[in-house]
Amino acid sequence: MTNDTERAAEGDADLSFLSVLAGIPVADADEATAWYTRFLGRVPDMQPMPGVAEWVLAAGATLQLVHRPQAAGFGFTRLEVADLDRAISAIEARGFTPTDVGRYEGIVKYADYLDPSGNEVSIVEALFDVTRFPAPPAAAD
Repeated sequence: MTNDTERAAEGDADLSFLSVLAGIPVADADEATAWYTRFLGRVPDMQPMPGVAEWVLAAGATLQLVHRPQAAGFGFTRLEVADLDRAISAIEARGFTPTDVGRYEGIVKYADYLDPSGNEVSIVEALFDVTRFPAPPAAAD
């Protein structure tokens, strides 16, 4: 007998993702765009429509701000870096102080920040050998 999890896994070969876009709901798009521009150290890569700003942070990874006041303050994102101390220094030089800095031994070190809408932005450094999984094989034609 096949359970739901096994059935879902069997169908996964037909679905392959090429990228991810993380959306952060904000109360004031202009204020948030200015904050993230300073925090990330560069202007958005795209502002495809009013109330939307996007930064491509890595191959296939985009951070998008979207004007959505009813959901603002409930978002969070984790941005991984190779050296957390160096990242904290760079971000402090831009005028930001973390709301929390901590460590989960053997797992991750982190620094948390809050954007103007109250969304949590964490900069993290993995404390273990992170194995990156290859992209799933392309479906046969």
